[in-house]
Amino acid sequence: MGLDGKRILIISPQAWDKVRVSKHHYAITLAEMGNKVYFLNPPSSEVKKIQLSPSGIEGLAIVQYRPFFPINIRFRFPGVFSLLMAIQVKRLVKFLGPLDIIWCFEPNLYGNLNLFGAKVKIFHPVDVFTNSHAEKVAGSSDIIFSVSPTILHHFQHLGKPSHFVNHGLAQDFVLRTKVDDIKPHTTGKVRIGYVGNLLIPYLDRVLLKGIIMACPDVEFCMIGPYAKGQSSLGSGSGEAEAFISFLQTCKNVKLYGPLGSAALADQLSEMDGFLICYSDQFPGYDLSNSHKILEYLSSGKAIITTPILAYLDKTDLISMPVGLKHDAYLRFFVEAISNLEKLNSEDLQRKRKELALSNTYRDQVAKIGKILTTLNLIE
Repeated sequence: MGLDGKRILIISPQAWDKVRVSKHHYAITLAEMGNKVYFLNPPSSEVKKIQLSPSGIEGLAIVQYRPFFPINIRFRFPGVFSLLMAIQVKRLVKFLGPLDIIWCFEPNLYGNLNLFGAKVKIFHPVDVFTNSHAEKVAGSSDIIFSVSPTILHHFQHLGKPSHFVNHGLAQDFVLRTKVDDIKPHTTGKVRIGYVGNLLIPYLDRVLLKGIIMACPDVEFCMIGPYAKGQSSLGSGSGEAEAFISFLQTCKNVKLYGPLGSAALADQLSEMDGFLICYSDQFPGYDLSNSHKILEYLSSGKAIITTPILAYLDKTDLISMPVGLKHDAYLRFFVEAISNLEKLNSEDLQRKRKELALSNTYRDQVAKIGKILTTLNLIE
């Protein structure tokens, strides 16, 4: 049977809204594959009790609840919090009925997945964690999946079955990816895209600034939050704001702000290449993976990035300064940008698209289902 016909509760640290990340895409895919999926939002004071809301997708319902106790006691009285949360979980289970699978992306609130009474308990961390509570969640799971080999290594001592499963390519990109539709260089200026929150601390701003200044004839299209209110991550530091001010003064930089998935996919098809510039000098990112790489790959165009661990075996398709010292990165990026004609050959564009299309969310769910079946966790 695999992953179909199951009652699945997805526990997400991000609520269901218009901005969809991996948790949302897994929920949609699982529902489309014939499962009854419940998407559990974080606790909210805006609802009075446990309630179900339609998602607009057949087989997928949104679960909202208001805790019967103040959730902020988690930090002051962790022992009391755990006891009260156990009662809250029992209320949720009574409301939802029997569950086949718990699929938990949330590292902080639910320390014991056994309380949900499901046959299979999956922990699926996709971010780097700096606290120990995630280990309790992992310890109560049957299996751990992650997009990061280094995150999996963090839980290795628990002895749980652990498997790397890459990020997934969202449907808006899948629908626009035609392997044999190879686009030549766009007319006019060379256009280089960057997608991501420009306020995050682990952006290598010095490198990115150097690239922009070294390539005055290239148009840099920056897609993502850059102003207060455009991101749930806040308005950024003073250093981030100074960087945004720099970008706004550059004649060869265009700031788009955040775009929805479909609009983003359309914009990526207009680029000649893409950048990723991350630094490992800040906690919260381990340089192991990035979901935007699959989106970039789906366009077929060149990708020039600081080293990403999950793609070190794909340097034929993704240009990375592997083995170089940081002070040589700028020269590497500038030379790659000047070599786009070769990097965007028909053969390389085709291979990039094929790699992207081998990592759709349906592909990732199929991989996970096969692993669960092999381990006799599901039939």
